[in-house]
Amino acid sequence: MSNRYLADALALVYDNLTLAERIIECAEEAGDDFSLKAREGLARTHAGLTMATQGMEYEELQAAIMQSNLIE
Repeated sequence: MSNRYLADALALVYDNLTLAERIIECAEEAGDDFSLKAREGLARTHAGLTMATQGMEYEELQAAIMQSNLIE
């Protein structure tokens, strides 16, 4: 895979992870009417997305992401 395609793919993944993390945070804040199990599910999802996002923050991966044409 060419470096440009890899950079674009990594940029998309990172962007989608951070967006999903923000959406789950909003759902947690607005989810007072959810059952305990649903709130626990959101908390686990949030934790997983946070770990995935942190995994993408390694210097080498961020350097590759910055080479993407998708970065504004």
